[in-house]
Amino acid sequence: MRKEHTDHSINGLLRSRLFLSIEILVLILVGVALGKQVGQRYAIEREVNQLRAEFEELEQSSLDLKRLIGYFQSDTFKEEEARQRLNLRKEGESVVLLPEGQVVERSSNGDLTSNEQGRGSNTRRWWQYFFGTRSS
Repeated sequence: MRKEHTDHSINGLLRSRLFLSIEILVLILVGVALGKQVGQRYAIEREVNQLRAEFEELEQSSLDLKRLIGYFQSDTFKEEEARQRLNLRKEGESVVLLPEGQVVERSSNGDLTSNEQGRGSNTRRWWQYFFGTRSS
């Protein structure tokens, strides 16, 4: 008889509103905890993706810098810098200096001719600019 009474009281407890309320409360707490975990996981995945993108950018930047260092250490760069900054030339090369405003053109027979540009009075140059012809 005690066993029946215990079974009846357990069934009654399982069917009671208090137990149902406790079950709902536990489910809500589990759901909230699960929601927090999902949110944290999403935030971590987003941060990992951002870090991967940043890593790829830095890796590309590193490759670009390595290429640039390689170019700076090359003989081509050294020759170019020696020519530009130190006014040096290779053996067998000849250097031609032209005054500013002159343009060198190759004529039909292969000779180089120089044409002066930018000469003339200011009014004449404005006239040429607007009308495309020389003033008389």
